Amino acid sequence: MKEAVVAVEVFGRNGSFDCQQDSVVRVAFRNLRARLDQYYEAEGREDPVRLELLPGSYAPVFYALNTVEPVAEASAARWPR
Repeated sequence: MKEAVVAVEVFGRNGSFDCQQDSVVRVAFRNLRARLDQYYEAEGREDPVRLELLPGSYAPVFYALNTVEPVAEASAARWPR
């Protein structure tokens, strides 16, 4: 998943979106990563599956509890265009 696609599809930016000039996607994902970390440190620590958004990527990765191997990575084909 590309930053420009997220900007247009999620944040309603126009097709001439310039990620160098507009950091909306990076800021939103940084905040989301922080909130996910907080969730999994507290109430989500017993969840059987963990969702992560790795830095430099906008595709979610799912991990099963007690393993470091990814369960599945979201496919770009699943996102509507």
